[in-house]
Amino acid sequence: MWVLVLPRSGNSTLAAALREHHPQGTCRGFLIQCRGDAIELHKPVILALVLAFVPLRLLIRLPRRIWQHIAPQYTHLLIDGHDRDDERFWGRMPSHVARLWGCRLMHLTSVTLRQPLGRYTYKRGWGIGALISILDGHSSARQREREAGAEMDEGSLTSIAFECFPASHDGFNHQPPAVLMANVPIRLPALTSMTGVHDGLKWLLLRLEAPSIEMIQGDMDANVWALGPFLQHSTRLKRYCVPSTSIYKIVVFNCIRVAAAGQPGPLSQLQDIGRMGLPPSEQLAPLQNILFNHGCRSLSSLDLELQEKVNRQTFSILSAVTAFVSAVCRSPDIPITWRLEKKWLDLSLLHFVPIYLSPLAKKALIELARQAHHVEWSVSQTDIDPDDADSQPPPHSAIAKGIAASAFPRVTELWVGTTSSIGWQIGGQLATKTPSLSRTGAMGTVRGGEGDVRGFLSAIGRERALREVRVNVDGADRGGIKWGEEADTLPTIKSLRIVIDAPDGVDSGDFGRACVASLVKLRGLQRMWVLIVPRSGNSTLAAAMREHHPQGTCRGFLIQHRGDAIELHKMVSGLGGRRGSKRKRPGVS
Repeated sequence: MWVLVLPRSGNSTLAAALREHHPQGTCRGFLIQCRGDAIELHKPVILALVLAFVPLRLLIRLPRRIWQHIAPQYTHLLIDGHDRDDERFWGRMPSHVARLWGCRLMHLTSVTLRQPLGRYTYKRGWGIGALISILDGHSSARQREREAGAEMDEGSLTSIAFECFPASHDGFNHQPPAVLMANVPIRLPALTSMTGVHDGLKWLLLRLEAPSIEMIQGDMDANVWALGPFLQHSTRLKRYCVPSTSIYKIVVFNCIRVAAAGQPGPLSQLQDIGRMGLPPSEQLAPLQNILFNHGCRSLSSLDLELQEKVNRQTFSILSAVTAFVSAVCRSPDIPITWRLEKKWLDLSLLHFVPIYLSPLAKKALIELARQAHHVEWSVSQTDIDPDDADSQPPPHSAIAKGIAASAFPRVTELWVGTTSSIGWQIGGQLATKTPSLSRTGAMGTVRGGEGDVRGFLSAIGRERALREVRVNVDGADRGGIKWGEEADTLPTIKSLRIVIDAPDGVDSGDFGRACVASLVKLRGLQRMWVLIVPRSGNSTLAAAMREHHPQGTCRGFLIQHRGDAIELHKMVSGLGGRRGSKRKRPGVS
């Protein structure tokens, strides 16, 4: 509304009169603005609603009389480091100024801190000092108003969120302001949610008290212990979604105060404790006792990560998990997500299966086996089925018989670590259970008989394709290895690394050339490394290859000498010279 009063004589006194009688600048809910002799009145509600969505740095020059209308509507504070102006405004704000702004923002319901991950950002600490000061001012201002008789709830702030993003500029070239630690805690009685927590929040967490917190989510490492003091007054915690080992969860939950006699425990509503790394089983029982003593019987799901390879000790861990579920979970059938950190499975654990294995443990073993990328098995005579000991074909493992086809869908490598024929035969049986197998052979310097290794590769099947095979072969015929003549029964092999022991009384050079001439016929071969180990003297394979292949090629492969060994690479189709040589252009001599 715009008003101008024209007097019969003299100057208009409306503006002066309103200044005298309404020094606060408002009249019956309207804001007064003087326009010369006229006055203009605005309903402040609409203006306040609009300004409530404007960044705080653009509102700092508004007069206090306008702030009293904006403040009740300004419920969400965004501390944003996305662009240069906002970063400078918040990064350089002194702590006492930030606290004064917190006193004005008494009606906040949510706060978001968007931190830039710029080149010079120090441990995600940008904006933490300003946030602590604002929360301190907000909390103390509400407390003063309540003590003065104002009718308002004890708290209004319900959520704090932390977000990180790549910085759009390199202007973050100053250290964050020092965080002033005070003895007085910042009490936020209405806070129920805190998301995106990280290691840079240590000083904030040590200042806050949030008895009504229900959910905390994020990813912390070195400073995860700081969540303990933050949660010590909590009585409503439902979701603790911060991944850590069981040891760190013990440190955090042990800080929560135990309820008085006859009162429900502070963790009686807890449903989720986040991803938990499982070290040795004896470290799970203390966590179980702490949760139980704090009233937890309500966990509705578990996310567990086994930090060691799956072996015989895994049974004790699964037994501890079964007891944990029985003690602090809602039911024994809650969903459990299993993760395997090292992706390694030792099949010899099947010799140590307890007489009673809980349904939970059975499901866990199946799931962990599916996730394994590496399978280890130390074969002994007890692994052999006695019914098959004297039968043909060769003996089968009693355990391998019970393993389903495709039992290890993620296993990509299989290595045989024994010179025993039985070991190579069982290795071939296991290879049929690994549909994703790409690398296989002998473990380290372990040698296998020529027939055993060939039988192992044949068991894998001609329809399979292997990226790499590494074997050490002993017991070959005097005429050399003849795998190339049986290539149709062997899998496709892209890379072969083979060490061959030459028989007694043969020229290792001629023997090696015969082996190479056959091996280059393997299907799909692109690269081969060959070393012939003579019974006495030095290997002469390199000398023999130089003598018989002076042009440096053999059946479409380029020959490179590596000491006593040779390395062969498949030549590119259409190129007759060595790899890397320049082709002549047509018409150029």
